[in-house]
Amino acid sequence: MSKCCSWGVYLKLALILLAIWGSLVVFFQDYLIFPMLYRGSAPTPKEGTRSEIRQMRAGNSLELWVREADPQGPLASCKLVAILFCGNGGGLSGQAFMQSIFSKWGVKSYLVDYPGQGRSTGFPSEELIYDNALETASAVMKGEGIDASHLI
Repeated sequence: MSKCCSWGVYLKLALILLAIWGSLVVFFQDYLIFPMLYRGSAPTPKEGTRSEIRQMRAGNSLELWVREADPQGPLASCKLVAILFCGNGGGLSGQAFMQSIFSKWGVKSYLVDYPGQGRSTGFPSEELIYDNALETASAVMKGEGIDASHLI
């Protein structure tokens, strides 16, 4: 067998393996991109934090974790509110430490899951995430009796 023929065999084998790998990526893309959808039950919030499910105008629902401000915190008198959105494929429990930091500083915080993550419903898209973010910020400002200058 000549060197030319053996390289052809290796090239064919490499192309076949690449096609198999590509097929697996396409088949499992939802799991690779949105792993929280497949992890079973969503985590529960830590002590001092409550979970809320809010129905959105777009038809999906979002899970929010709400943590009150420490009244002794240095910024408590400012009535600041932080809204944090979890990243794609991340979860509320992975960002809960931020709520502890805000609380200690006297800032109330809302930790919001993306659509399709944890207990939130829907399928994330750029448009839906923007719509949900604006609606959440508006609802928080109305519920807290604050304007945008008090949002972090």
